[in-house]
Amino acid sequence: MRASLRLQFLLRSIAALLILVILYSLIWSWPIDFGIRWRRPIERDIAWSGRELNESTFSDECVCRRENSDVDYNFCFSVKVNGSIRFGQKFDCKWLPLLDELKILEPNAVKKEKFESPVFATGSSSNHFLEARALIVSIRAHFGNTPRILFHDLGLDDDEAAEIKAACNVEYRKFSFDAYPPSVGDLTTFRWKTLLISQLQREFSTFWWVDSSIRWSMSSLNDVYDAVSDGRVGSYLGVDKAYHSVFAATNPAMYKYLPIDIDKAKATMMYGGGFILFHRTPASVEVLKWLVLCAMEDNCINPPYSYLHCQFVDGEHWKLYAYCHRYDQSAVNIILANLNDYNESFYTTKSFQDFATVKRTDRSSVKLARCVKE
Repeated sequence: MRASLRLQFLLRSIAALLILVILYSLIWSWPIDFGIRWRRPIERDIAWSGRELNESTFSDECVCRRENSDVDYNFCFSVKVNGSIRFGQKFDCKWLPLLDELKILEPNAVKKEKFESPVFATGSSSNHFLEARALIVSIRAHFGNTPRILFHDLGLDDDEAAEIKAACNVEYRKFSFDAYPPSVGDLTTFRWKTLLISQLQREFSTFWWVDSSIRWSMSSLNDVYDAVSDGRVGSYLGVDKAYHSVFAATNPAMYKYLPIDIDKAKATMMYGGGFILFHRTPASVEVLKWLVLCAMEDNCINPPYSYLHCQFVDGEHWKLYAYCHRYDQSAVNIILANLNDYNESFYTTKSFQDFATVKRTDRSSVKLARCVKE
């Protein structure tokens, strides 16, 4: 009799323990805080996995809304860490009109277009003009005189601007710093680049952004273009490897706005922000939405104690913070990694043969050829 009672007690104890384990698992794996309610369906294009999230959640504190509108916009970047959702600090709603003007406020409203032959876009100030000149020479050497090149004046002198205006099949454009807050005029934080890329995507569905230091080494990129067109890789592709982790070269204060899984960040390669292939899709426009919001918030793009030069200790480039920050490059790597589940082969050209290099000291003293009128 006593043995039977002991057995019943043991079985009941095991059952109770199992119930507790199940309840604990459900609570800690629940993906949202209990103060967060369901809002209108928002599609997110997670192309690499072939999945779409037809519903998304965000906190009441994350809402921005147009005047005289009942449409809610999420202004908190969020990531999934260990089974639960972590929200970044809300970006200021005053940037909503800017996102609207750039046509990146509603990524899911973007029409998916056919991949087309990309234009080349670049720009520089006077201190990088000779490098930019050599970049144009490199593009011409590998792709001929046909591809359209857009050159953005970030502070050229009159002679330099005149040379660009006269160069064959190079379109001169002067970037309007006056249209944005004074902080955008600080070229060292690279906010201007994010805004330029966002402006370009309103006009061109596909383009390369190439910094003045990029030099091409291959002329055929059809394998890359086919992969983007077919959806085998993403529509916002980083190209040049930094050979250190995202974690090593990112001011931790940026995580306040752009949270990340720290363990994954330590194992994820950082890619340059100055060499990308952009194809307009809901996914690539979503990247720009968060990138512009970060660029306009000083404490996101340029938090206190941000220094460009890294101090790697004992050759460790991955797991230790190197007391440096890469501004737009840090931001876009966090955004791309999170939105693509850290699948580098999808949001970079990692799986392709290298087709360009970075040569920061390569300059050209020969003026660009003028167009000859027939």
